[in-house]
Amino acid sequence: MKKKKYLLVLVATLLVCIVTTISPKSASAFIPCSEGGKHNMYGNGLGYVKNVKTGKYLINRRQAYRCKKCAMVVVSVNNVYAKAKSLGKYQSATGPDSTVQVILQKNNTLFNNTSLTKDPFTQGMQFYR
Repeated sequence: MKKKKYLLVLVATLLVCIVTTISPKSASAFIPCSEGGKHNMYGNGLGYVKNVKTGKYLINRRQAYRCKKCAMVVVSVNNVYAKAKSLGKYQSATGPDSTVQVILQKNNTLFNNTSLTKDPFTQGMQFYR
């Protein structure tokens, strides 16, 4: 019995460490990094955007990026590391470093990025591997 309880606590602890739930931030214009300059965006594992009212995922198992300086997180349908020219549908938020990023929201709103170079939102970002 103690062994089962220990394993359950261990699994719960690991899930808390891996999955981070964060609330969305409005993101359709240039947002300078609060630490100065452009956001230094690095790939940060899998990303999800979930509507908590319906329980449906708006973005499921896609690319997550996180600014190394200010903890801004972007979850997008397109993957810039696979040479995508845009983020496509995306949502942004702030949150701690995690292997899996989950953005919870109460609606189905997603932003749409059609160009990494022309959209004001992504003009404030530099993507690194």
